[in-house]
Amino acid sequence: LSERDCRKYDYFTSTFKGQPVQVANYRDSTGEVVAQKVRFKDKKFAILGDKSKMGLYGAHMWSSDKILVICEGEIDTISASKVRNHRWATVGIPNGASSAVKAIKANWDYVNRYETVVLCFDQDDAGRKAALAVAETLPVGKAKIATLPHKDVNDCLVAGEGDAVV
Repeated sequence: LSERDCRKYDYFTSTFKGQPVQVANYRDSTGEVVAQKVRFKDKKFAILGDKSKMGLYGAHMWSSDKILVICEGEIDTISASKVRNHRWATVGIPNGASSAVKAIKANWDYVNRYETVVLCFDQDDAGRKAALAVAETLPVGKAKIATLPHKDVNDCLVAGEGDAVV
C-alpha cells in the first residue's frame, strides 16, 4: 500500500505508550473522528474513543453506488479499494469476523443503499462462516461472496494478484 492509499482511508503510523503502532481513524457520517483503532506490532489492538460509535471503516467516504465491498479489516479494506483505483465503495467491519453480523445490522440502512454487497472476507474458516452469516442477513440476491486465491485481499495484492480480487 502506498502512502496515498493509506491517507485516503486515514490510516497512519504513530507511537502509543512508547511503542510503534498503526492507527485507523473511525469517522461518523459527518466525517468527525469518533474512535481510533490502534494496531500493535504483535497484531493486538486497542480502541481509543467511543467504541459504540464505530461504524464501518471508511463508510464516511461513500454515500452510495451500485456495489459495496465489505472487507474484514482496515488493511484489507484499503487493499480492496486500491485494486479498483479507489472507485468502488469499500468499507471494513471494525472488529473482525466474529462481529460481522452485528456490524452489518448496526449499519443496516447504509449497507442497504447499495444494489450489490460483495463480502470479501478472509479465506479462513472464521471468514467463510462470517461471510455466509452476513449473506443470510441481507435481502435475497443482494450478497455476493468473494473467493480469493490467498488468505485475504492484502495477501493477493502483495502477491501481485490484485486482478484476482477484481
